[in-house]
Amino acid sequence: MKALLVALSHELRLMLIALQFLTRVPVPAWVGFEPAWLQGCMRYFPLVGALVGMAGALVLAAAA
Repeated sequence: MKALLVALSHELRLMLIALQFLTRVPVPAWVGFEPAWLQGCMRYFPLVGALVGMAGALVLAAAA
């Protein structure tokens, strides 16, 4: 069970690093940064792009 929580925590960290890298959204300080993690977080780039696109679409729909 503890190994699962550690793995999920690491994946959340990678997703937040991808969010920080591709946007200007501030992330919590506990995320930190290691250059080696940037390669691992690339798997979340499409997800972050989709979230940014959806946010833009919501703004466009609300403004129309």
